[in-house]
Amino acid sequence: YIVDVESKVLILKDFNLEIKFVGRLRWFGRQGRLEMHYDEARNAWYACIPVEVGVEEAKTGKKSKHIVKGERRVIQIKSPKGNKAASIDLGINNLASVVVSDGTWILYKGIRAKEDYFYFMKRIAEVQSLRDTLRDKLLDNAIDELNHEMRRLYGKLMRRLLHLYRNHCAYHGIEVERKPRGVVHCPMGHKLHSDLNGALNIMRRAIGKIPPVIKKPLSFIVEHNRVAPIKGR
Repeated sequence: YIVDVESKVLILKDFNLEIKFVGRLRWFGRQGRLEMHYDEARNAWYACIPVEVGVEEAKTGKKSKHIVKGERRVIQIKSPKGNKAASIDLGINNLASVVVSDGTWILYKGIRAKEDYFYFMKRIAEVQSLRDTLRDKLLDNAIDELNHEMRRLYGKLMRRLLHLYRNHCAYHGIEVERKPRGVVHCPMGHKLHSDLNGALNIMRRAIGKIPPVIKKPLSFIVEHNRVAPIKGR
């Protein structure tokens, strides 16, 4: 495929198609695999193009013919104002568990997010149920197989992520047991909050060290229109 920036057209050579697009291209570099998907809620098609920013040569060393000519050739990373590092472990019960290299630990609670999640999942299920009653019955078996495969892959992905960041002690690097949920037990004789352990593991992978002492957590609740501290915590 070819991206014609001036005419704002995607040219799909294999299908002999030209598709107009709106919006602007942000990045300049060698293009990757084009993926297109349809958003039923917005009744619109979207195209996603991964870009190796600043790379204009093919693997052979020659100038690549497939270049996305966006606005930026360089990903600019701002210099930090201080000398501390922070790591973030994202989740659901706790939207973010943040650990700073000086031992500060900050928790952002996800109670409201969970409420919204279950509410909208219920609504989505109702819509899907209505849709399924109108669907061609001949496709039911194929749809069930695809749904089963999606659930299997999603579960596999979650197990991989938990294995990487939460199932090994951040201090000793050995496998831990998560029991009860939310607490990891290290064979060396200590316990850690699983979200704290995850954030510490991320920090160790990033900067090679973690703070020896963790301070009492500062807890906040994320509301729909604000972030408020939890009193007494």
